[in-house]
Amino acid sequence: MSESMARETLLIERTFEAPADAVFDAWTSEAVLRRWFHADREWETAEATVDLRVDYHRAAMPGNLVAHGKVVKFGSAISVAEAYIYDESGALLASGRGVYSTAPAQVPKAS
Repeated sequence: MSESMARETLLIERTFEAPADAVFDAWTSEAVLRRWFHADREWETAEATVDLRVDYHRAAMPGNLVAHGKVVKFGSAISVAEAYIYDESGALLASGRGVYSTAPAQVPKAS
């Protein structure tokens, strides 16, 4: 990895103490996204739309899985993220890309 790339790359590892279906819903359910996917903590997301593509490369066997994800674009209205799922040996099991459209609640104009 080049020195300039190393300065621009941020690696965050996170273990979720939640059922796998709840973590999946957090990234794929429009209703769940509206509760947490905001550009700012003070915002309320009025609408959330997800366009999700998942490619399955091979079957997962019993054991731990490792997910690597990256935000490709984080915007105030459109965001893009990618994820890669590996088994313990490092074999790629699945990959995915999500495009998220979020619209903040409209603030009424002063009269």
